[in-house]
Amino acid sequence: MARGYLLVNDDYKASVPMGELYMAGNDVPTVFTDTGVFAKILGTTILSTGLLFTSPVSNQLMYSECKCATQHLHCGATISFSLTGRGGAIVEFRAVKNGNIHILPSIAVNKTGAGNDIRCVSSHFMVQLSVGDYIEMWVANNTNGSPVTVLNMSMFAYGLPFQGGVH
Repeated sequence: MARGYLLVNDDYKASVPMGELYMAGNDVPTVFTDTGVFAKILGTTILSTGLLFTSPVSNQLMYSECKCATQHLHCGATISFSLTGRGGAIVEFRAVKNGNIHILPSIAVNKTGAGNDIRCVSSHFMVQLSVGDYIEMWVANNTNGSPVTVLNMSMFAYGLPFQGGVH
């Protein structure tokens, strides 16, 4: 085999997980208990690709099956949002694993304008998931606690290929 090439067979293709969900035209605001407190983004998402992934509830990609114990994944999210109420807020988005906001290093921060303008953020991160683990996107308004409405979102997880069987 030539150097730099990975031999791919049907068994390998079936074992590389990929999941993507999206939200389009959402008008459900995410409301916070206090300034700087994270909350799971509200709204309805649709699982568009689910190879070894499911989405049992909105805004959740769950790793559903695997031929190995743990899978390393490249994940990302692209989000457009608006702020209800006062502008000029620092809005922070974070990827969350199994409901724990302190595990993943993924953070995207944006400062809103003076009005209800539409802003965009994106984030990429690496994560290890075992069967039954899940990822979600959460948001916090770090300035004034006004609700944030995520209008559109796309979130994906893609397994990284490994040679040599179980990893």
